Amino acid sequence: MLRFQGAQGAPYGAVAGRGLPDAGALPATDPAQRAAAAEPAGARRVADVVGRVRTDLRSARSGAVAQPWIAPATIGVVLALTFVWMVLQVVSAGPLVAADAAAREWVYAHQARGGMATFLEVQAFVTGERWATVPVVMGVAALVAHRRGRMRPLYAVMAGLVTIGAIGYPVKFGLGRSSPVTGIDMLHAGGQAFPSGHAANTAFTATMVVFLLYGSAGLRPDPHRLRRGMAAVAALLAVSGPLVAWMGYHWLSDIPAGWLMGFLAVCVSLTALHWPDLAATRTDPASEHPASAPPELT
Repeated sequence: MLRFQGAQGAPYGAVAGRGLPDAGALPATDPAQRAAAAEPAGARRVADVVGRVRTDLRSARSGAVAQPWIAPATIGVVLALTFVWMVLQVVSAGPLVAADAAAREWVYAHQARGGMATFLEVQAFVTGERWATVPVVMGVAALVAHRRGRMRPLYAVMAGLVTIGAIGYPVKFGLGRSSPVTGIDMLHAGGQAFPSGHAANTAFTATMVVFLLYGSAGLRPDPHRLRRGMAAVAALLAVSGPLVAWMGYHWLSDIPAGWLMGFLAVCVSLTALHWPDLAATRTDPASEHPASAPPELT
């Protein structure tokens, strides 16, 4: 068998380019190859990233994800943009604000009293007050970290909690939306209604506990229990969110905004939890590609 090499160390002469052309210099005969060659390198890199994101999002359901941090990171970007849209709705007095006024009228007519009011106060503290939720989620993270022998779960939960604080407090104090108990809906009035911190804490704590227990990087990975746990989280949010609005602490639009903030924090935590270890990436044989290997035709 004859073996030909191109310009990189070719036996045809010392001057590069003599003899047979290098394999990389051969003209592409396939139309797709010609189109790819004509496409700018930056556009090809963007297309590759988009392709990897699509592949991992499609394979997330089966659990066979090559880079499991891509899915939560991508969803987090979408949630962040949606949260910005909700903030703009409140600032511009959009349709959500009109719905808030109608919901507040219903609350005035059906305000809880007596034992029901006490029950709502207790459930609001247990499910959404940070003095109750933070110890729970940090305790579960500490348990998983101890069993797994790595601190990553604790760091991931801390990243989510920092995200809630970094987004929630500037928006709360920046908008200063008045509480429904005042009877008026005004911005820059010294209130802290939007977004709902209770809703954010509930969404983040309940979801992260389920993922820490049954997610792929959790204590006991189990996709069936993970789905059942997420169904329980959805039921909890569907009940606790409207109850907080019924108490008059928040306008109705404050609740989904808080959920978005909580789920955004979950995406940050899951991205940190699944982020590849730098040491493992450096020692992975599959990641070692010799850059100077000469192309050759055999």
